[in-house]
Amino acid sequence: MNDHLGPRANRLRVALGSAAALLGLLAGPAAQAHAKAEHRRYIVSLVNPSDDLKATRKLVHRTGGVPVEAIRALSPSQVAVTLRCRSAARCDAALSRLSSATSWVRSVDVDAVRTLPAPVPASAAR
Repeated sequence: MNDHLGPRANRLRVALGSAAALLGLLAGPAAQAHAKAEHRRYIVSLVNPSDDLKATRKLVHRTGGVPVEAIRALSPSQVAVTLRCRSAARCDAALSRLSSATSWVRSVDVDAVRTLPAPVPASAAR
């Protein structure tokens, strides 16, 4: 297979294959840990309305103690945040910390719209 390219091409092909295999091994555990992570979405009502999502994201991360996967403004006084936790217990603890931050958080609620089960198709309900 492509022997006509010479020994340098064969060495390069072996080196690239080894590098790809090594990258796959290194990325594997990280990808598995991310897949096993708990993702929870909450609606956070703010005491003081803000349009600065970057600052709000930092505040949620610092207060909750877990990474903020995503944040979206629903209004100037409400944001939807998705937290990524290593376990359900860590998400529960982050929710507790956020709820206790009454200087800037009015309330924290589970985003019921995103957590409802998928509707059953009409054909399967019969």
